[in-house]
Amino acid sequence: MGSSSKKAPAPTEDSSLIEPSKGGASKASSALSSSITSAVNKVGVVLASVLLFMLCSFSMIIVNKMVVKRSNLPFTIVSIQMAFAATSMACYFPGLRFGGGWRDVWRWSRVVPFLFAGMLNSSMLALNFASTGACVVVRNLGPLLALPLERYFNEHVEIDTATLLSLVVTVMGVGLYVSNDIQFDLVGFIFILANLVFALTDRLMQRRLLAVTPVDISKNGLVLLNNGLAEIPTVALMFALGEHHRWHTFATYAATDWILLVVSCSIGVVISWAGLNAQMHISATTMLVLTNLNKFVVIGFGIVFLGESDSWQAILGCITALGGGVWYAQERAALNRKKKEEEAAAAQGPGGPSKAV
Repeated sequence: MGSSSKKAPAPTEDSSLIEPSKGGASKASSALSSSITSAVNKVGVVLASVLLFMLCSFSMIIVNKMVVKRSNLPFTIVSIQMAFAATSMACYFPGLRFGGGWRDVWRWSRVVPFLFAGMLNSSMLALNFASTGACVVVRNLGPLLALPLERYFNEHVEIDTATLLSLVVTVMGVGLYVSNDIQFDLVGFIFILANLVFALTDRLMQRRLLAVTPVDISKNGLVLLNNGLAEIPTVALMFALGEHHRWHTFATYAATDWILLVVSCSIGVVISWAGLNAQMHISATTMLVLTNLNKFVVIGFGIVFLGESDSWQAILGCITALGGGVWYAQERAALNRKKKEEEAAAAQGPGGPSKAV
């Protein structure tokens, strides 16, 4: 070849070391910045979800208590809240999906919305006839009612001595609290128990239709079906018990009363999103701690602002009942972990996991 042809200069030590290091440093810096931004965003989402869940969780029972106490129209208030939730879901068309067709809609609609109606209406009646403290404390008896219901739904329930002892402690705490509740009413107590039965049956039925033999319907679609169809028994009860004759109560509402009603409707919609997102980002144990923290907030609000029981016996009963509930949940979680470990060990066989030779 002629002397005019030139070869590309070989990379010098400086060019081979310095140039790539600049690019590598730039990429590393960019990756680090992206990682930090992602972590901050994730923490922000978790924090927002948890705070929103806590706010909605303890606000719901407090606001509902104030709303129903002001109007004495429990079924009317529930009907308004259901209409608000159903309308909110219907307005968001992209979130509605009924992939399973009419068959899945019928499977869900024939039972769940009516259990949902029973849960919400019995909750309002309980708040109308009992103190917020009683509603919170007595609900810790849920496991006692859940055991026979879970067996009816063919759910295997692990029980040991510690689990039974936690239930005994819970019952003792509930008994101590209600015996010192200045607003205790047998009718209110019955409605609280009815609310527990409806809530547990609703949860078990939903579990069956979401996990065992799942329906292909979006969450927004399920909320629409629950609230829309639950209006039927709620409105029927409203007219059957003559609440429509007392609607003139709304004419005496002040601006603050209307604000409370709107807030209760809004919380009903938001709490489902907040609870779902909170459970996606935090552990079950943390969720349990937050739930019980909310219970203490509700009871404290009732003592300070609603003049509910503040004797040391009532407070001791409250702490005992809630403590028994936490103990029970922890024991059930430990039993479930042990069961999974035993199933994993059995699946590996007597010789343990095989090793490559």
